[in-house]
Amino acid sequence: MPTKKKKKVANMDPFHVVTPLMFSAPLTRKEAGGRNVLLKLDNLQPSGSFKIRGIGYMAQQAYVAGKRRLISSSGGNAGMAVAFAGQQLNMKVTVIVPSTTPQFARDKIATFGAIVEEHGCVWDESDKYARSLAESDPEAQYCHPFEHTDTWTGHSTLVPEIQEQCAAQGYDRPSCIVLSVGGGGLLCGISEGLLTHGWENVPIVTVETEGAASFHAAKEAQELVRLPGITSVAKSLGACQVSPQCLKCDASLNIHAMKISDEECVHAMKSFANDHRMLVEPACAAALCAVYEGRIPLKFNGKKSKADRGPVVVIVCGGNIVDLQAIRSYELQMEANKVASKKEALLAKRGAVEVFYAKFVDPLVDMLGFGFPPGPKFIPACYVINTFKAGTIAMCFTLMHQYDNWTKSAYVITALHGSYGIFWFMKHFMFPDTFFLQPITIMSAIFMGIVLSFYWSSAYLVITNPIKDNISNERMFCAIMMYVVGVVLMMGADTQKFFVLKLLREKNFGPHLIRDGWFGTCRNTNYLGEMLLYSSFAVCANNYIPWIFNVTFWSLMFVSRWMAKEASFRRKIGGAEYMARSSLIFPFPLWHGTVEADADKKNR
Repeated sequence: MPTKKKKKVANMDPFHVVTPLMFSAPLTRKEAGGRNVLLKLDNLQPSGSFKIRGIGYMAQQAYVAGKRRLISSSGGNAGMAVAFAGQQLNMKVTVIVPSTTPQFARDKIATFGAIVEEHGCVWDESDKYARSLAESDPEAQYCHPFEHTDTWTGHSTLVPEIQEQCAAQGYDRPSCIVLSVGGGGLLCGISEGLLTHGWENVPIVTVETEGAASFHAAKEAQELVRLPGITSVAKSLGACQVSPQCLKCDASLNIHAMKISDEECVHAMKSFANDHRMLVEPACAAALCAVYEGRIPLKFNGKKSKADRGPVVVIVCGGNIVDLQAIRSYELQMEANKVASKKEALLAKRGAVEVFYAKFVDPLVDMLGFGFPPGPKFIPACYVINTFKAGTIAMCFTLMHQYDNWTKSAYVITALHGSYGIFWFMKHFMFPDTFFLQPITIMSAIFMGIVLSFYWSSAYLVITNPIKDNISNERMFCAIMMYVVGVVLMMGADTQKFFVLKLLREKNFGPHLIRDGWFGTCRNTNYLGEMLLYSSFAVCANNYIPWIFNVTFWSLMFVSRWMAKEASFRRKIGGAEYMARSSLIFPFPLWHGTVEADADKKNR
């Protein structure tokens, strides 16, 4: 392991380097106020981030005080800075990281000779453990990632560098300094530097991602706020509570706090990589995003001053915990989040619908269809249904004879309606629906017969119409197409469902979720087929009455069964994934497959 020369330790030369203040043409074009944008590239520090300024200084002070071991907690940048400083000082280093820390970031820390240990799911948990280790070792110096005066003093060195570099480029001072906030170490350091070097009138724009905006919450409440957890992709902004010093800085300086979305942040990462050929992590991209999105305020003191026309200085704070694979994973996560949000909203609506049907519609259907009025049940419901379905052809020919209508229109509706009745009758005997096998009362049977009489309304309207040949060629074509597709969907889906479930029952596989074949992209393909069938009859009739019957019947029977199936899917293994990639009633092939596959296809 390389070690630092003693001469450098004795002289206390800083470990950080003076980084460039670079003009950015792409970001200047995006800047809403027309101001130049200058990038303070502290991602070019030896440790890969600005953290080496403050932590390096703190480590040097600890070495002088006789400490020989450094212990820190970090999801990446601070850990690398501690490890680098320890390597330069020839000190032992232990870095505690949360479970969310990427493996390549852990490997980077280890390359500096540090011991990397995992503890906790978020930084706060890692930090508590790191503190306990330091307290048990008198030679150990606990290095807080952001909460220490030495750290702030080290970070404050950014300001005199920016002053000199602005002057060299012909600027008196910036219109503002834009920076990301995690725990607040950078904010406190910049604030100290501004106050120390006479730039206390330079505004600061702080940027955080939603789900990690602890400073934004504290500034609004004017007191420290502890977030319940970190939900942002910017894990290195993952301090549930900022340093109390941040509120003191807010009271002394002009600080404008804003939040951005994870999606905006990831987009800024990609844009910056394309524009400047540099990879920065989400925590750093947050500050860049404020410029890319044109959200830097034009005025900070109520009116636009001469100083407001100065450049916008953005602190590019680090790019350690990111690589091309990480950017790709962030993109996939954003895609997944979009789908999840839509699905959650949809499920919430369905949940309300399910409650409505469970409380009101289902009891009404059960009472009217199967138990009205109460009494002995000995007639299977399928007897009544099959009688009407199989008797359709006889009914149609009877009407044709009664009204002397032997036209093409009469034969078409008879062929469509009658053959469907035969298909239904055959389907019942080949693979019966157990729902219709349950017995009903005599009065329920009579009531069901009355309801099912509307099932013949389309044929009745066509055959009894005074204009006997009353189906136009266009409507006839549409009706036949809808009918053929409907028959194929209904029979194919019901056949698959019956035989798959039968086979599984025979092999004692228990409950099973059918999610391929006819049900690959649509969870209710059989019902879609029936809806197309009923719709084809209504198209032939060219009357509102069949449509009223269809919509009423679908709303009471079909939707009720859909809701029951949806609840069943969510209880089964793989049900949530199947619901995420399929539609309720209309098949969308583009939805088939995983979110990752869809996103990969999109980005090729």
